[in-house]
Amino acid sequence: MKKCFELFSVMAMDGNRSKRIGNTDILSIFFQILVRPSVQVQARIQALKYLQDIITVNTDNIIFVQYVGGVDDLFEILKNTGELMYPPNYDEDGLQVVFAMNDVLDYIAAYYLNHNDEIQRSYLNLLETDSKQISDTVKFVALHS
Repeated sequence: MKKCFELFSVMAMDGNRSKRIGNTDILSIFFQILVRPSVQVQARIQALKYLQDIITVNTDNIIFVQYVGGVDDLFEILKNTGELMYPPNYDEDGLQVVFAMNDVLDYIAAYYLNHNDEIQRSYLNLLETDSKQISDTVKFVALHS
């Protein structure tokens, strides 16, 4: 699986020496993996790690993440996350994905904050959502950020 994500990363950069995304279709695959809950937890976490790596090697790649709707996808996943922290719904694997996703969003926000406060606004919007529509898990993650 790791080799597959390494290949996707190389393909996304399309041979660009500056490590800038050159193939947004391949970048979109990372988000397609994330939005499908049927995909194994480890594959989703691996996709998040490689997204963070893609941003680390060239922070301009945040623009491409935005372009393919990646940040919106991550927030949509968070918004639709059910209660994972308390019995009987406790789900350690699900929590790993949510926390890894939050780490990537925080990472993007740290680089992006000088140009745009959209991520912080999205977290605030999550918190302003009717409390019956949002789980304590998501509230915890949003407040943590």
